[in-house]
Amino acid sequence: MAFGVIMGHGGKQVSEKSRSELRHVVVEKKEAWGIFEYPGFIRRALFAFHDLGGQTGDGAYILLMDVLKEVEKYRDKRLVENLVVTSVMEYVRIYGMENTDGMDRIFRKRVHRVDYVAEYQRVYDANEVLFKGQPAVPFTFKDITGKK
Repeated sequence: MAFGVIMGHGGKQVSEKSRSELRHVVVEKKEAWGIFEYPGFIRRALFAFHDLGGQTGDGAYILLMDVLKEVEKYRDKRLVENLVVTSVMEYVRIYGMENTDGMDRIFRKRVHRVDYVAEYQRVYDANEVLFKGQPAVPFTFKDITGKK
């Protein structure tokens, strides 16, 4: 049953009581850090428990923020950093970074590994030119006669 909920197969058909019981199983355990799948399992579980039905756009951002707020309650800094990095970077790859101030604050507060921060900053800088209110990127195209 846990596999179905966590992987998103039939999770909507699981009773609220069963989902509540599963939450007690999906908890932070420092000793599990050595298990390769552990951070990914926790991440999938958090998204499954917060998912409101395959969110997109603003709904996907609300879902991400719900998960990040719950992640902030964890004590293991390695787990928190991993969950924040993987969740944020996946969101950014799909939706970009416009109107993501809350996500940005949590990332900058919780992620300190130099390579993670550098990659995030690179992506942030690349997306910043697309933010609302920024000047349009200069461009030229040829019309159907070949004139610029």
